[in-house]
Amino acid sequence: EITFLEYYLSLEELRFEGLFKYTIKVDSSLNTRELLMPPMLLQPLIENAIKHGLTPLEENLRLIIRFEAYKNSFKCIIKDNGIGRRSAKTDEKHNSKGLLIVKERLELLNKLHNKKFEMEIIDLVNDEGGATGTEVILLF
Repeated sequence: EITFLEYYLSLEELRFEGLFKYTIKVDSSLNTRELLMPPMLLQPLIENAIKHGLTPLEENLRLIIRFEAYKNSFKCIIKDNGIGRRSAKTDEKHNSKGLLIVKERLELLNKLHNKKFEMEIIDLVNDEGGATGTEVILLF
């Protein structure tokens, strides 16, 4: 999954011609060869961050993806410095399915594996309440 994300994000980096930068950080205590995560679960979230949060910016588009140890498993954190969800909702005609699909997949995975997969979305703001991006946390 991490390799796939590297390929996908490197293409996005080329598309934005130097305006977009990404970082993928993996906690050194994680053995990525032994961790299992559902395929293509992160891509729709990352695509939303780029399309709705970052694309409206004209410069300094940043995306950070971190995989960290968490209790007896791990978590993935996707953080952008975009315009925020409130500002991104200005196009009422667009009906994004990415987030809905991820939520449905997590519910199905919880039922199938009797596990607790969770997702939290945090609107990042500065001291004045202005949007500074979005952070999505997935617990596995």
